[in-house]
Amino acid sequence: MLRLIVDLVEATIFADNSEWRLLLVAKDTQLIDSIAEKQSQIFSEKCQKFLSSRQNFLKSKKFVESSTKALIVLNRDLGIFSAFKFSVSKQLLIGIRNMFRFIWCWICFRD
Repeated sequence: MLRLIVDLVEATIFADNSEWRLLLVAKDTQLIDSIAEKQSQIFSEKCQKFLSSRQNFLKSKKFVESSTKALIVLNRDLGIFSAFKFSVSKQLLIGIRNMFRFIWCWICFRD
């Protein structure tokens, strides 16, 4: 952009006709203005896209964090349930074993 401005200024300085030189300066100024305006619009659009992308990222980050916390709680609860289930199963097997011992002793010693 800066090089374009320098080229335009040099072209107007070395122009032969003074009227043409003024016309060239006016056109160059309009061209530079339109280029700057367009760059400003592009920059503004990029900033808006960046801000919306950042907001989406933050929303996604919050969702992932809350999902991770929920999964940790669920995993902990499943671990507690598994330990409880194992404990109940173990107690049930011990009870069945004791019952069979009792029945075996009763059969063997009933006479």
